[in-house]
Amino acid sequence: MPGERMRGRWFANVVLSLGALLSATAALLASPLAGSTQSFSGRQGLFIVFLLAAAALFLLGLRLPLEARISVAVTVLSILIGVYAIEAVLRLRIASQVYLAARRLGNRYDSRSQLEVIRDLRRGGDEAMPVVFPAHVMRRGDLAFLPLGGISKVTTVHCNETGEYLVYRSDEHGFHNPGGLWERPEIDVALLGDSFAQGNCVGADQDVASVIRRTFPATLSLGVEANGPLLDLAGIEEYLPEVRPRQVVWLFYEGNDLVSDLDLEKASPILPRYLDPGFRQELPRRQAEIDAFWRGVVQQSLDSKGDEMIQQRWEENMLQGWLRLRTFRQSVGLQLAARQPDFSKVDYPLFRRILSEARDTVSGWGGTLTFAYLPSETSFVDRRFARANEPVREKILQMVSQLGIPLIDLRPLFEHEKERDSLYAFRGAHLSPKGYEKVGLAISQALKERRSR
Repeated sequence: MPGERMRGRWFANVVLSLGALLSATAALLASPLAGSTQSFSGRQGLFIVFLLAAAALFLLGLRLPLEARISVAVTVLSILIGVYAIEAVLRLRIASQVYLAARRLGNRYDSRSQLEVIRDLRRGGDEAMPVVFPAHVMRRGDLAFLPLGGISKVTTVHCNETGEYLVYRSDEHGFHNPGGLWERPEIDVALLGDSFAQGNCVGADQDVASVIRRTFPATLSLGVEANGPLLDLAGIEEYLPEVRPRQVVWLFYEGNDLVSDLDLEKASPILPRYLDPGFRQELPRRQAEIDAFWRGVVQQSLDSKGDEMIQQRWEENMLQGWLRLRTFRQSVGLQLAARQPDFSKVDYPLFRRILSEARDTVSGWGGTLTFAYLPSETSFVDRRFARANEPVREKILQMVSQLGIPLIDLRPLFEHEKERDSLYAFRGAHLSPKGYEKVGLAISQALKERRSR
């Protein structure tokens, strides 16, 4: 019938035209011309060719007889529905990983978002705050100072990978420590590093520093998520000369500390100045300013209007991710904004200067700097990463040795673990309580043996 043919023609032409448009747009977004990729792989090149070929086939399909055109349109829609069904399954699987980790560890599963946890705590009269990171603001050119810790003496809500959120009361300088440690007459150990030193995302008493405190009760942690070498050096220069810890442990993470974090930190107008003799921001005496700064950064997102804005942004991001099949593409290595480490651009001379300055500062008060090398999970599951990373690892360890810095190599700890997956909350996550326990015990044992010599 004429009406049915008209509807069939409209349906087929719309589906095929949209298919051509979307395929061409996706090819442009995936290409280096869009500036969306940090690196460009052969797999992405093939993906672009496939998309351009699909766009051409869709346009050619418009020239097919009507019956064939309708069949092609129905097939395309069926494939599209199937792909989005896979996206749904993958997203559900990722969301379920935290739930499964909680069941495996015997934790209660908290399905709330970080924002919901903060709002619930605030309704109970607790001035809860989200965790804040210096890495988020370090490249701003309008800063009068760069804070290294967070807001002091507040309930801090962080992340959830094991079923329960990491929630802790920040110390006098905004770090993840029990209150009062800074007032100890002697500090045994100071721990530096990124999220693994901070204790993401396990209970507040299950992190590396808590394990070390069983042997060395006066252990301070300056660990903060996304810290790299220059931020770690800044922590040493700002906070440790006054407390003079006997041992300073630099928990170095091979996954990003050198291959990406250092490049970002070099762009900071403040951080490279810590290599200048005597440079200090005097942060221990500026905590009131630091607290005011961070409150100004986060407060807008914590009032009622800010809640709505955050929720709206979150929903928009989820929708964009869904439409762009973000999870599906990631699962097959076709991220449009892939950030693969570029091992060829590692700044070894700068890293050597940082290590040398850190060693000299610590030895200046009679302390010892120890370098603890934490391997990346990727090294055990991605052979290409492992091969590319091995020369970097060898150079780092050689540099540490040449500088006379004691080494704790944690790689054998992971290599010899029969159930390596049990050391992580789940694949791609931070360490599990068991993983933090093993790392903390290995560091404690090494420090104890060194002390007894």
